[in-house]
Parts: sequence; C-alpha cells; structure tokens
Amino acid sequence: MPARASRSRTSISSTTAIASRGVRPAIEGGQSWAVDYTIVLDANWTTRRARISGRSVSGLHSVVLEADGAGHWLVDGENRASPARLP
Repeated sequence: MPARASRSRTSISSTTAIASRGVRPAIEGGQSWAVDYTIVLDANWTTRRARISGRSVSGLHSVVLEADGAGHWLVDGENRASPARLP
C-alpha cells in the first residue's frame, strides 16, 4: 500500500470569496509525486477559479480553470465551452 499524506485548508478571505487549498503528496512504486490545488468560490459557493499542479519525476504540470458563473470557462487563458475537454 502506498504511503500517503494530505492536508487542506479552507479560508474565507472576504465576504465574497472562499478559498480552499490543499496538497496530496505520495510515494507509489518507489516514485514520489504531489498534487496541490487552490479553489476559489464566490459567496454563492460557485467555483470561480481553480489552480491544480502536479509534480513528479516527469516534471511540473499545471492548469488554471476560470469561470464566469454563467457556464463559460477559460482553461489556461483559452475560452472553453466546458472544462470536460481538458488536455
């Protein structure tokens, strides 16, 4: 069974935004990796922004998702109809 550790934190930075941050490091098959994230919600608990990064022996990979609250998304600054089509 792989060794796992995680931590997360949620904070309210103002009355209009809530941020949740976390990291998940692990070792599997002798290889270490980690995923960290920041998710920003508005006062209505609608996701407005998420940054997800992964680190492993293959390098650092990250993506930023931004929403306007009306169903339109930017993925790494590019317009997308839905984040389901992530690279």
